[in-house]
Amino acid sequence: MESTILIIDGFMESAKIVDGRKQKVIPFVGVKIEKGFDPVLGFGLMSPDTGEVKFWGSDLFGCLLQSWRAMMFLGKLERIDDRIFSACWCAAAQKKVSFSEQRFRALEEQLGGRSSFQRLRGEILSFVPPAKELEEIIKTLLSEDVRANGLEIWREVKAKRYSLEELGFYTKMLIRDARKTLRDRQK
Repeated sequence: MESTILIIDGFMESAKIVDGRKQKVIPFVGVKIEKGFDPVLGFGLMSPDTGEVKFWGSDLFGCLLQSWRAMMFLGKLERIDDRIFSACWCAAAQKKVSFSEQRFRALEEQLGGRSSFQRLRGEILSFVPPAKELEEIIKTLLSEDVRANGLEIWREVKAKRYSLEELGFYTKMLIRDARKTLRDRQK
C-alpha cells in the first residue's frame, strides 16, 4: 500500500553515509499517512537528489518533541543505517527505558564515546522548538487530523523550557485536552 510522508520540520542538509552510500540528506520530522491506517508521527531522512525517504515513527504515542529531538540526533551523525533510527528515538526520550543502553552504544560509537554522547544527549534533551514554530507544527498536524501528545508538551512547561504565556492557542488547547483526558482517567 502506498504511503505519503508529510514533512513538517527539517534539519540542515548534509552529506552522510546512508546504508553504506554517501549522499546528501535532510533529517526531518514528519507524518506517515497511509490509507486505512492512523497517521504516524515520527522522523526520518530524505534525499533531495533521489527523493528517497527513510522514516521511523510510533503510532502509539504522538511524541512530537521526541521526534524533533531524534531528528536532531540524526543531524549529528555521519553514518546512518536502520538500527540508528531506534537508537535516536531512545536517546531522544526524557526517560530511559530498559533497552536504551544497548541502543545508545550505536550512537556512542559515532559521537566520541559515552561521555561525549551523554553530554550531547543532555544538550538535545534541553532543546525545544521555539514556541511559534511549535504552534505552526501543531496547526499543520491538526489540519491533517494528527494529534500530538499534549502531555509531552506540558512536561516541558513544567520543566520551564516553555512558559504558558508564550505558547499559542492550538498548543494550549492540545495541552488542556490532554490534561483533561488524564484527569478523567484518574477518576
